[in-house]
Amino acid sequence: MQIGEAKYYKLIGILVISVLIIMYSVAFAGVDGMGNPSDTDTDGEEYVVNSELKAKALPPNIIHTIPSPTTGTMEIAFDGTYLWVGPWGENKLYQISPIDGTVIKTIPVTVIKPYGLAYDGSSLWLTVNESKLIKKIDPSNGNVLASFPTPANPAASYPTGLAWDGTNLWNNDPKGPLAGDNIFDSTFEITTTGSKVRGFDAYGTYPSGAAWDGHYLWLSDNPSQTIHKVDPTTFTIVLSIDAPGGQYPNGLAWDGTYLWVANNASDMLYQLDVSYGPSTIIDPDTLYSYQANIIDPYALHIYVGELGDGYTTADVDPTTFMINGTMTPDSYILGPHPDFTGDVWDLTVDRHDFIMTYPDWYDWSVQAYTVTGEYTDLTAFLATGEFDARGHISGDINNNGIVNLLDIYYLIEYIYLDGPEPLPFISAGDYDNNEIVDLGDILAMVTDLYLK
Repeated sequence: MQIGEAKYYKLIGILVISVLIIMYSVAFAGVDGMGNPSDTDTDGEEYVVNSELKAKALPPNIIHTIPSPTTGTMEIAFDGTYLWVGPWGENKLYQISPIDGTVIKTIPVTVIKPYGLAYDGSSLWLTVNESKLIKKIDPSNGNVLASFPTPANPAASYPTGLAWDGTNLWNNDPKGPLAGDNIFDSTFEITTTGSKVRGFDAYGTYPSGAAWDGHYLWLSDNPSQTIHKVDPTTFTIVLSIDAPGGQYPNGLAWDGTYLWVANNASDMLYQLDVSYGPSTIIDPDTLYSYQANIIDPYALHIYVGELGDGYTTADVDPTTFMINGTMTPDSYILGPHPDFTGDVWDLTVDRHDFIMTYPDWYDWSVQAYTVTGEYTDLTAFLATGEFDARGHISGDINNNGIVNLLDIYYLIEYIYLDGPEPLPFISAGDYDNNEIVDLGDILAMVTDLYLK
């Protein structure tokens, strides 16, 4: 009986000690940069806001807010109809209504830290922080369709946000659980098989959420509580906004019109209108890529007006104007413009230089441009617009926008009958792309037009 009592009190003692250890761990355990328990003790460290990144950030324009289905809100994604939310420590993903947050369904995933989430049109992509993997997930049942390691060095990797740009994935990696753990925080572009395409130094000291809007990347930085709109070609910031909800803006998603932000500090999801800035008109509104390859003496004008928020043209600091993040235009106040209310700024650049800020384009497409600057009170602004981009159509030897038998006749006349040169330049006749305009180009065109 006495032995039994000794065992009993021993068990009680062990239980009490265990509870105290657990309570101590909960009370003093650190959190990582996403706001979750970390293997590294941070003593509940609070971030020091990076004032340099905050200085030019615009306030968020919140148009809708819904509660998160979890108290550990990580990354989010949009599948065309519903939002997906990755919760910390629940081994599942939530599909919810973007209207009121109603849970549509959950799917099981064996993931404690789903720190990145993206949707590619048919499948979900998931960053598994604890195992340093990126997984392709079947959204109907949670089955893993593919898996590969994150692009950072495994010894340092601490992968977070994930975005899909229509071709490749983008992955943030702060290289450690804490802000400032590594000066080489990175943002990677990778293929869907895990091959690294490009890598960049991340903005801020703890890159978290990632999203793609069709033209630009959106990347959040938790210490500064800032969201950056980034040109993926040059990886330069074109706009920054304050992240709503507090210290952990972990997740970003684009719904086709608006940006969603998931914040682990408030466990709320915020829908933002990010169409900031003045109105613009570009003249001419159709540009031809071959103008960048010949002597082009013509100017391009971008008119900026209707500034909004009570600002006038006189409130703009003209020394801060930038086009596409790299070009400094000549600028002056033009006065009234028939397509604007009030005075406008006339920004002028060389068409050649403007076209050269883009990758080569072919055929016809729509391209976006940006105008950034600051008002005299140091408030930043962004204006955006679009133009028709006309690249040369392969095989359009007479440059009339159509590839047909007339182009073959035109090429025959040039090669054998001393006819006019291909338009807009001789190399337009190099249909087979071997740097020679000859019979091979004629045969290749005949094959493609009539024998395939």
